[in-house]
Amino acid sequence: MAAPPFTVLTFNILGAWDQREGAGWARRGDLVLRTIRGAGADLIGIQEGTEGQLEYLEAGLPGLRRAPLRDPVESAVPAAEDPLNAIFYRPDRFRFEKGGVFWLGEDPSRPAQDWDAAFPRCAAWARLVDVACGEPLVFISTHLDNWSARARMEGVSLILHFLRQHHGEENGPGPAIVVGDFNSDASLEVHRRFLDGPPAFRDAWEETHRGPGAPYSDGTFHDFSGKPLPQVGRIDWVLYTGPLGPRETRIVDASFEGLYPSDHFPLLASFDRL
Repeated sequence: MAAPPFTVLTFNILGAWDQREGAGWARRGDLVLRTIRGAGADLIGIQEGTEGQLEYLEAGLPGLRRAPLRDPVESAVPAAEDPLNAIFYRPDRFRFEKGGVFWLGEDPSRPAQDWDAAFPRCAAWARLVDVACGEPLVFISTHLDNWSARARMEGVSLILHFLRQHHGEENGPGPAIVVGDFNSDASLEVHRRFLDGPPAFRDAWEETHRGPGAPYSDGTFHDFSGKPLPQVGRIDWVLYTGPLGPRETRIVDASFEGLYPSDHFPLLASFDRL
């Protein structure tokens, strides 16, 4: 019997350091919880989550577990740096095997602002087993630099290298999903680098929005306006490789009495095992 589809959510929740009017975490925290609960995803990649925000989500999402990326990990997270990317999963669908963090710099074991990056950037990863079929899945949540185009490209190369080195299969790349805020429109070089590989990825949004009039350019960054900013483009992606087939991808444009949970809308995708 075929495994039922599973769903993936990527969500830049905006760090608690942002204290602009309407952006404070005290106002938004419950809205983020309500948005995640409403999406009902099996796997979630979070970006810009401070430790306090992630602990708040853990407490408010008892049906999900946060992947333990600190101890034990294969690449340690220095205590002085908060990686800001996190992974949550539904334990009745996935079993956590191992995970960690690697930094998007010349030395992936430590945070740095190489290649003129504005901030230290990293990728959080988890290897999980789909309990519905016993098959593995590598899941990565990342956030590429907002300032340096070179840092974004080098970051992609490091993610692809990590997958080739650690998660290749005998007959080709195993199933993997990379989600995040890539700070680059999907028409640009960063996106093409993922699609070229190796391993070569596909974009769940593009694969499920084909044909005349398909909304290729629909964005998720709205800066609390509720309307995606066209000058920013489509910067939040769900990418996949291996024997997976996307069924549907949609922007979760949730608001609550005119209030938005973040300056980004999350993106939700459902997948079949092939």
